[in-house]
Amino acid sequence: MQKLLEVQDLHVSFHVRGGDVQAVRGIGFHVQPGEAIAIVGESGCGKA
Repeated sequence: MQKLLEVQDLHVSFHVRGGDVQAVRGIGFHVQPGEAIAIVGESGCGKA
């Protein structure tokens, strides 16, 4: 089945006063037709 979305080896970091924070380290996922994905987190935590 064809994948609608595929993410491999995703890394996300951001800078704070004390240095860099690695929020995501090397995850991967895919979404196929008919599947759903959700991103959850506290209000104001940077999901956008």
